[in-house]
Amino acid sequence: ICPFIRLADVTDIKLDRSLTLAREVHVTVRSWNSATQSTYSEQVCGSPVDSGTGSTGTGATTTQSRFLIHPNLTPDQALKVAHSRLAELSRHERVVQFSMPGDLTLMPRNLIRLGGTHTAFDQLYFVESVERVIGIRTGFLQHVRVSNSSPRNLTSTNAVG
Repeated sequence: ICPFIRLADVTDIKLDRSLTLAREVHVTVRSWNSATQSTYSEQVCGSPVDSGTGSTGTGATTTQSRFLIHPNLTPDQALKVAHSRLAELSRHERVVQFSMPGDLTLMPRNLIRLGGTHTAFDQLYFVESVERVIGIRTGFLQHVRVSNSSPRNLTSTNAVG
């Protein structure tokens, strides 16, 4: 079960969005497979989704491109690497840091749902870190850092050389 964090539950909040990662992101993995004597190139594109209509956003005029070279991959393995790297890159598009009264149930790698901002930041996040502190004036607090990306449309292309 995913904890729901409301804006009213937090004592301090900071919302960050990387506009560089909010653009269309292309990840290309190239590989030479010595067993089959073939060259493979797998590309995955993640386009931002307009949250209001569900269609591809048109505001992104430039793309972010990443090229990786991995030896001896099959086309399926290269595609998995490309998907993994795209997810890794785009996961840091939205970062939220907040402080709230401490509890011992929230842990890194958990999922939480943020709500109450009435913005696109109201979504699921992966917990990156939880720092708990006890102070005479503040009591038991926890500082939490979470991240995720905006929804994306994914497309894949491949080429065999």
